[in-house]
Amino acid sequence: MSYSYQGLRLARPSVGPGSSAFLDMTSARLLLIDDDTRLTTLVGDYLRGQGYEVDTAMSLAQGRERLRQTAYDALLLDLMLPDG
Repeated sequence: MSYSYQGLRLARPSVGPGSSAFLDMTSARLLLIDDDTRLTTLVGDYLRGQGYEVDTAMSLAQGRERLRQTAYDALLLDLMLPDG
């Protein structure tokens, strides 16, 4: 069985919550690095609404500083940042 979200097909995990291979990302801490304020707000608010803890940075330098200070489970990074 698979799920679809806005055109993306997500495979149903073959393992369940009792398995050591199952990863519950609903409480994951994410770092979102993007220089587009509007997009950062939109994506950050959506992810928070889904139960994620989201920190944001507006530049690569600011993102690197946050990474030095805090451990994150995942990083969402704009690859076209002006400073890197």
